[in-house]
Amino acid sequence: MFDVFFNNLSNPSAAVPLLYGAAKALRYDHIASFSASAMWTMLSFSDLRKAGKLRAGWGRIIGMFAGATLVAGPGAAMAMMWAWREEALAKRKDIPVEENYNACFREGEIRI
Repeated sequence: MFDVFFNNLSNPSAAVPLLYGAAKALRYDHIASFSASAMWTMLSFSDLRKAGKLRAGWGRIIGMFAGATLVAGPGAAMAMMWAWREEALAKRKDIPVEENYNACFREGEIRI
């Protein structure tokens, strides 16, 4: 898997035939798209944790995402994380703003 996505990425200006150049561009696109999607997913889980709608720790969140990515691929991992997010939004009751504010911001510290 490493050779498929990261082979010859260290020298982006090396001359290559058109087919290899297109493959290299698609590899860069895949890496950039997955990285942006992973960051967006983690930010959405950060919002859930701040709002008190999810109590899972970061180890569990990142572990589930990494495990699903390795087992089923990045698209399935995104779908699984999205389903988990939607389930958390649907199940948990809203916490009043005052309680949530006090839980997240104590003595000038931000707890994420």
